[in-house]
Amino acid sequence: MQRNPFEPIPDDANASGHPAPRAAASRSASPYPGSLSSNAANSALPALHAAIRSGKLTLVRQALAAVPDALRTCDRHGDPPLHYAVRSAAPVAVLACLLEHGARLDARNMRGETAMHIAFSRQHTDPAWLAWLLSQAGRKGDAGAWLAAFVPDADGRYAYEYGLGTQRQPRPGMEPIMAGLQRQDGWYRAYLANMARAVSSADLAELATLLSCEMPLDLAVQRGKTALMVAAELGHEAVVDMLLAHADEHGMRQLNLGAADSGDTALMLAAFHGHGAVVERLLAASAAPDVPSQCGDTALMAAAIAGHDGIVERLLDAGAVVDSRNALGRTALMFAAVAGHRGTVEVLLRHGAAVDAKDGEGRTALAFAALHSATLYSGSSLQERVCAIRVDTMGSFAALTRSGATLTANERRQGPSGFGPGRHRDTAQTLLHHGAAVDSRDIRGATALMHAAANGHIEILAVLLGAGADWELRDNSGRTALTYATAAGHTHAARVLKACQG
Repeated sequence: MQRNPFEPIPDDANASGHPAPRAAASRSASPYPGSLSSNAANSALPALHAAIRSGKLTLVRQALAAVPDALRTCDRHGDPPLHYAVRSAAPVAVLACLLEHGARLDARNMRGETAMHIAFSRQHTDPAWLAWLLSQAGRKGDAGAWLAAFVPDADGRYAYEYGLGTQRQPRPGMEPIMAGLQRQDGWYRAYLANMARAVSSADLAELATLLSCEMPLDLAVQRGKTALMVAAELGHEAVVDMLLAHADEHGMRQLNLGAADSGDTALMLAAFHGHGAVVERLLAASAAPDVPSQCGDTALMAAAIAGHDGIVERLLDAGAVVDSRNALGRTALMFAAVAGHRGTVEVLLRHGAAVDAKDGEGRTALAFAALHSATLYSGSSLQERVCAIRVDTMGSFAALTRSGATLTANERRQGPSGFGPGRHRDTAQTLLHHGAAVDSRDIRGATALMHAAANGHIEILAVLLGAGADWELRDNSGRTALTYATAAGHTHAARVLKACQG
């Protein structure tokens, strides 16, 4: 017998004192075996439905006693009695009576909905009424516990989703109900904690036990991430295999979901952390390569900023759009350039990336190579690393460190070019070799030369000047590259530019 994966929970007897009925052994099994009552095709309500509509408990009990198969009889809309009662917001006493006689909250109507789907979809539901109904949805079985609020319908939607609005947040007025779900005898929270632990530690035996409960796989188990996202981020191939197999068997949607806090998908996380084998598994399972995060970043951008050339190549072969843009108009080429990943830049250009594409501020990949700074490396996640990119035209290393970026001791010691100005120099040379416009201006009139001067990148200054960059150009405020270098206190860069004056 499998170990119960959850914390001890109180007896989940329903309001009548009887144990809550067990969930169906298989979600694909019809809750209405055999043919339906002929009343289902008639406009007149079946006897039990009519009794429910009256709201009189005595009539409900009489109808249940008179018709042995009454709980399986559907109205003309395909709703069995409990579904009809919930749709009609019947009194608690009527609902308790139906449950006492064996009605199941996880049974489906002819549209694949459970009674809980209907309860959550009601726009004006009494919170106390819904809370009582939820209290009847729990059960304790051999392999764990069940909440009928988490049974998928025929389209793969779960009842609790009907209580969520935009950004998967509780609909106005549903906050206490959704919080109540998480407090339901501690079960839901315990499930999430145990799932997060099993996935993080790659405990396959524990994971198999948890999956046997057939909870939806799109639940956030750790910092807004689903189990698949956590496994992909950590590179646990066996866990990913088990989750994908379970999802395929039970039809649970999860592949292209985004994390609640960032919108990062499992593919994006695997790509960013360089887990090529996991990327292959996700693509084989039909993960979409161009699903954007909340900021519009894609898996290709994630791999590009981390410099995983092989994954970049694989995503492009899988159909990723090479010049897709995020919310700021930035492309994967810009991400690779600002990180100084020459090999990634070459892969992207070989696949047709536009070398002079501009972001929303008018900056090209060459400008981003000149703008690179140590803060780029301060983030451990894709979102942190992208948000750490500072592109202020007059920014300096001192200003960057004051901005709140967390630098390692090595970063503080080596300064903004401590991660090897050579890599950005080579990246700039590669971009220029592929035809990048050396004097392209952004919306403020600044060029790559000005950006390099403002950040004190001597080697990039040399590359740009060698490619014919015009050191006399002025931005929209009349500043030259020399002005930028002098204002930022980069004396070496200023000397290089002064030498151009003869």
